[in-house]
Amino acid sequence: MNKDKELISLLKQLIRIDSQNPFKTVDIEKENRTVGIGNEKAIAEFLESKLIESGYNVTRQYVEKERIAKEKDGTKILIPERYNILAEKGKGNQSILFYGHIDTVDVKEGWSREEALNPITKREIIDGREQDVMYGLGSNDMKGGIAVIIDATKNLNPLDYKIKVALGVDEEFWSFGSNRICESDFLEDVRAILVPEVGDSLKPHKGAKSIMLGRMGRTEYVFTIPGTAGHGAQSRDCKFVNAAVETSKLIFELQKYIDDNERRFIFGTGEKDYIVNSIFPSKIEAGKGILSIPDSGYVILDRSFVPNTEGEDRFSELRSLKSFVNRLYNSGKFKPVEFDGKVRKIDVHERLRPTQPNVPYFVSTDDIFVKFVTERVDNMFGEHDYGVGFSVADENVFARELKGVPVLCIGPRGDKCHEPYEWVSLDSLAELRDLYKDISANFGSYLKHIKR
Repeated sequence: MNKDKELISLLKQLIRIDSQNPFKTVDIEKENRTVGIGNEKAIAEFLESKLIESGYNVTRQYVEKERIAKEKDGTKILIPERYNILAEKGKGNQSILFYGHIDTVDVKEGWSREEALNPITKREIIDGREQDVMYGLGSNDMKGGIAVIIDATKNLNPLDYKIKVALGVDEEFWSFGSNRICESDFLEDVRAILVPEVGDSLKPHKGAKSIMLGRMGRTEYVFTIPGTAGHGAQSRDCKFVNAAVETSKLIFELQKYIDDNERRFIFGTGEKDYIVNSIFPSKIEAGKGILSIPDSGYVILDRSFVPNTEGEDRFSELRSLKSFVNRLYNSGKFKPVEFDGKVRKIDVHERLRPTQPNVPYFVSTDDIFVKFVTERVDNMFGEHDYGVGFSVADENVFARELKGVPVLCIGPRGDKCHEPYEWVSLDSLAELRDLYKDISANFGSYLKHIKR
C-alpha cells in the first residue's frame, strides 16, 4: 500500500474540505438571469495547487465573480466567487480530457456534518473479498475519482499529445460549471473524455470492470391543477372544487400513465445489458393548511429518457402528457373548473431551468476509443462489463455539445451516494488509478487510429 499513500492522503484532504452544494439559485434583477450560489472556492484553491505541483498549467474559468447583487424582489444578496479549474500539460494539437465535479450533495439525515467531513477507513468484505473502505461525504461521488485523476497523471508529460483536466462546479444541481466549460475553446482539441464518476448502472459480475457507455436524459414537467377558493366551513357546498382532492386524483391517474410508459433500451446481449426509464412525481402541493378550500395544486413529474429509443425525448413526452390530460377530461374523470365566469383545466408544461435539460447519449461499442479502453481494461482486470448510467451527470453536457467525441465513465467501487455513510473502496481506487495511468500513457496509440 506504500504507493497508494499519496492517493489515500489526497482523498482524505478532499473529503475534509466542505464543498456541499447549497442547492440555491437567485434571479438577479439587472442581469436578467438566474445565478447559482456556490460553495466550491476552498476545494478549488486546494486542487489548483495540487495540479500545479503535478506539472499542469492551470487556469481559473469564472462562472460567477463575487459581488453584491439585488434579487427581483429588491433583496440584496452576496454572490460568492465560483470558478472551474482548467489544466493541461504535454505537447501536440490533440488531447484527452479527464473531468470531475468538485461539489457534493448536502449531508443527509442520519449523518452529522462532523461525521461526513471526517473520513474513516475500515477493513470490510466487499464483493467477496477484504478491502479497505473509506467513509466520507463525496468519497465516491466524486472526490475519489478526482484523487485518481491527479495521482494517475502527476508524473506524465507526453510529447505528442496533451493531457487535460477540467474540474467543474455545480454538477449536483444545474451543471452551471460544465455548461460554462463548453462555451470556451478549451475543448477544441479534445478527442476523448474519460470521467471517474459514479456509473450507477447494474452491478458488474464478480471481477469485471464496468465501462459506462452513456447516460439517461432527464427533464421535469409541472402540472398546475385548478380549484375554487372558498371558506373551509362551506366545503360541502358543491360549487367549490377542492384542488387538493383534484391533485390526489391526478396522482392516481399518473401512476397508471407511468406504468403504461415504461421504455427499455437494450445495449448488449447479456442478461443485464438493458436500462429502463424512470417517471415519478417528485413534488406534490395543494393548499396552505388554513381554513380555506385549496384553490390550486402543483405536481412536478420527474422524467428520465433512455437513449436511442423513439419517443424518448422531452418534446414527445410533453405532447404525450398533454394528450393524457385531454383524455382525463374526455373520459369524464375530470371536469373543467368553472367559477366567476372563468373555465380552467389542468395545465402541464416543461419546468423552466437556467441550463438546458440533459438529453440521453450512448457511445457504440464499435467506437475506436471504446475498443481502446476496453482492451486496456481487459489487460488489467481480465474482463469488462458495459453499462449505461441510471442517472444524468455532467457527461450529458459534454456529449450534447461535443458531437462525435466519445464520453466514457469508469468509476471506483463504492456506494451510498446521496445517502448517509457514503463510501468508496480504496482498493478499487488504487486499481482505477493504475488504469487511468495506463490509458494516459498510451493515448498516443489511440490517436494514430482516428481522424476527427
